[in-house]
Amino acid sequence: MKKFFALFFVVLLGACATTPAEPDYDTKIFFVDPGIKLQQLEARHFTRENDGHILVNISGIGTTNQTVYYKVDWFNEFGMPMKSIMSTWKSAKIVKNMPFNWSAVSPSPKATTFKVMITKNIGDGILN
Repeated sequence: MKKFFALFFVVLLGACATTPAEPDYDTKIFFVDPGIKLQQLEARHFTRENDGHILVNISGIGTTNQTVYYKVDWFNEFGMPMKSIMSTWKSAKIVKNMPFNWSAVSPSPKATTFKVMITKNIGDGILN
């Protein structure tokens, strides 16, 4: 009987352990503030033939009415950040159950990857 209770206790503890829910977006491309709830978040990108810059279209659907800030950081082939005036915070109004679309262009044809950051608070309120 003691073995039964010990086994029952172990199974009960295992059942109570919860794993955090995986986000439904690509965490290699996006960093999203945990307080922001978006659905169908994706970033489609392609290289423009005329100048070699990367064009990114970020889209999704809002789950609540909210104002968010976003920016796209660009990286070269070595994974080093490419600082640019184009990598600045922008504000966007998200409307519940409505799709949104944002676009960004790489600062140079040398950009190979990017990361989209979305947050509710950018610190001192200065969009830079």
